[in-house]
Amino acid sequence: MTQRQVKILTTLIREHIRTAEPVGSLVLVERYRLPYSPATVRSEFADLEEAGFLTHPHTSAGRVPTSQGYRYFVDESIQSRRFTRSEVERLQEDLLRLEAQYHLLARRTAKLLAALTGNLAIAGVTNTEEFHEAGLPALLEEPEFSAAGRVRDISRVLDALDEHFDEMIREPIREPRVYIGEENPYVRTRHVSMLLTTCDLPSGERGLLVVIGPTRMRYDRNIGLLEQIARLLEMPQGERS
Repeated sequence: MTQRQVKILTTLIREHIRTAEPVGSLVLVERYRLPYSPATVRSEFADLEEAGFLTHPHTSAGRVPTSQGYRYFVDESIQSRRFTRSEVERLQEDLLRLEAQYHLLARRTAKLLAALTGNLAIAGVTNTEEFHEAGLPALLEEPEFSAAGRVRDISRVLDALDEHFDEMIREPIREPRVYIGEENPYVRTRHVSMLLTTCDLPSGERGLLVVIGPTRMRYDRNIGLLEQIARLLEMPQGERS
């Protein structure tokens, strides 16, 4: 892939994440001031589509990313977000605030992740029989899930998580895993992506953190949040205050 194609692909994905709409060449050139003509961008769209990174709805001239396009975006174009000291301190404050409201670690962590990502967040701990979830109403408001069939995809992911919880939490995962759409090894869904990681808690138990959202989710931010929250949870509570 050429540098120009990389620029056009990553810019298109960021715009699609922002709007949930197919993206046209003129929008990219005008909004992001790309140094290419709309005709050049359209030509690159065609090449990127032929290579499997983009597709387009039959009723629109704009393009949307494929799972392959998102995978390239995650693997090559996005580095894990580096949180500033003030952002880490804010996360610490949020965890402490929720500790005062919710006694269960999994419940408060799920609520924090859901609030920060705007997606469905799930947290569980070994030696328990269930996990806690938060953020489902917000996820259902995303335009991708206005169709009943896509809502069923969310239900299928939750069922798979319930079935494979012990398997997921058993293996230590230091860097979040990203399953884009049909990449998910537990259940194949086209429009739902899942991020997950684990953390080793001071109690000796292991925690599992999961974020479920549309393939259009903000991967860079969500990956960084999972990493940072997992590391905070591994610290003794006294060190987080």
